[in-house]
Amino acid sequence: MASRMLATLLLLLPGVALGQTQFNPYFTLQYNYIDNAIYLEDDMGQDTSDSTMSLAIALPVTRTWKTGSFTVRYEPTIERFDEFDQFDDTAHRASFRMNNSPSELSSISVDAGFDHSQQQGGVELDDPDAPPLTERVVRQSFRAGFGYDGPIGQRWNWSADARIADTRYDEGDIGSETTLEDRTTYSAGVGFGRSTTRTSNIGFSYELRRFDLEQDDETSHLVSFTARSELGRKLSIDGAIGGFYSKGSAAEGPGGEDDDSRAGGQLNLALEREFKDSRLRVDIDHRPTDGAALQGTSTNTAAGLSYAGSASQSWYYGTAARFTLRDPSDDDEESVDTFSIGGWLERGLLRTLAIRLTGNYSDQASDNPTLDGEFYEVGLGIVYYPRGRTQGAR
Repeated sequence: MASRMLATLLLLLPGVALGQTQFNPYFTLQYNYIDNAIYLEDDMGQDTSDSTMSLAIALPVTRTWKTGSFTVRYEPTIERFDEFDQFDDTAHRASFRMNNSPSELSSISVDAGFDHSQQQGGVELDDPDAPPLTERVVRQSFRAGFGYDGPIGQRWNWSADARIADTRYDEGDIGSETTLEDRTTYSAGVGFGRSTTRTSNIGFSYELRRFDLEQDDETSHLVSFTARSELGRKLSIDGAIGGFYSKGSAAEGPGGEDDDSRAGGQLNLALEREFKDSRLRVDIDHRPTDGAALQGTSTNTAAGLSYAGSASQSWYYGTAARFTLRDPSDDDEESVDTFSIGGWLERGLLRTLAIRLTGNYSDQASDNPTLDGEFYEVGLGIVYYPRGRTQGAR
C-alpha cells in the first residue's frame, strides 16, 4: 500500500510540469443593504440596518494535466459600512486544492485554506459545519487535508485521509461583547471497500476525531458502513451510516475535570445530479462536531440543497438553502437551529462585464434568547472579467 502511494506522488511531478495553466481573475464592485448588521436580536430598540460598499477580487490559478489538476485561489475583499464603521473590514481568503489520478483505481488529493474575515454571522451555504449566528467577531481559520484511494487486488480498495482545522476569534478589534472559544479539530480515517459493479462500491470506515477547545476536549470514534454508486454519467450517490462514541472532559475548576461521554448514530448522504447546463446537490449529515461558535462541542444534524447553472451564454444563476440543528454536548447549554437561504443572478452585458444581484436570509432560534437572530441582505454589483467569464466564476 505504501509503495502504491509513493508511486502516485512520483507520477504526479511530470504531469504538473507538462500541464496547462489558466489565470482568470475577476473583480466585483457591489452595493449591499443589510437590515440587521449585528446579526442577533437587539433588545435596545436600536436601528441596526446599514448599507455597505464592497470590492472583491478573485485571483484563481488553475493548472491541469492528463491525470489531474490543482487550483490556487486568493480572494481579498474590502467592505466599508455607512453607519457601523467599526465593522469596516478587509477580508483575506486563500485556498489550494490538488487532485491526481495516475490510474483508474487510484487517486490522491491535497487541500488547504485560510480565512480571515467577519463571516461569523454570514451565510455559508456550502459548508455543513458553518458557524451559527453570533455578534460580529473577527474569525481567523486554517484548514488542511490529505486523502488517498488505492486498489487492493482487482475488486477491493482502501482509502486514508487526515485533516486539521483551527479557528481563532478576536472580539476586541470591533468592540464585540461576545466571547467565543478558540478550537482545533484533528481527524484521521481509514476505509475499505469492494466494487460490486464498475461504478458501485460498498465498504466500511473508521474515523477518529479530536476536538480541542479552550475549556473542553473531546475524542470521537465513528464507525460506518459506506456505499457509492454512479447511475450513468450524470448522477452519483454517496452514503454512510453507522454510529459514534464520544468522551469529553470540561474544566470544572481548580479541583479537577468533569468527564462526560455520549453515543449516537451517524449518517451522511450526498446526491449530485448534472443536467445539460446546471448541477444539483442535496446532502444530509448527522455527526459529532467541534460546536463551531457554540460553547463546547455539539452533535449537528444538517440538510442542504444547492442548484446552479446557466440559462444561456449571458445568464448565470445559483441558489442554496441549509438547515442545521445543533445539540450541545453540555446539558446546561440550549440547542440551536439555523435556517439560511441565498441566491445570485448574473447577466452578461459584454464579454468582460456583467451585472450581479445577490440575496441572503438567515433565521436562528434557541431556548437561549441571546442566540436568537435574523437578518437579510441584498446586493447589486458590477463584475469585470478581464479575460472573459468562465464557468468557475461565482
